[in-house]
Amino acid sequence: MSDPAFDPLTAAALDAVRLLPAASAALYDLAQAHRTVSRSLALGLASRLARAQLSPERDLADLDGICGPLTAELDREWVREIHADPHCPSGSWVTHVRTREGAALHALSAPLLDLRAALRALVELGRAETLALRLAADLRA
Repeated sequence: MSDPAFDPLTAAALDAVRLLPAASAALYDLAQAHRTVSRSLALGLASRLARAQLSPERDLADLDGICGPLTAELDREWVREIHADPHCPSGSWVTHVRTREGAALHALSAPLLDLRAALRALVELGRAETLALRLAADLRA
């Protein structure tokens, strides 16, 4: 077994594995709340993650299918607040905050977004290692 302190691919895999329980629970919660495009996709992925049956490229594709619509919905869940302020040169200042529903959806989907980022890093690192090995072989030939 590789030491995660010295092997970036093992470290990336460890990062992804640590996120599996929270992501699986989030998928079950989203499916129960009917907040996913495909309930069967979410439940199938949740089941695989709960058993730690990780297939990075397949799981990443499934997460993209689930997270894409979620992030689009999250992007719509912002409101602009205007604060009157006599000390502000323009007379007011503006902030953008999530709606209450948007904040709840963000909290619920955060483990999925974290896992998607970790899997993306893992897949890219694996591709980079494969390329590096091929390039090293080509240089030696």
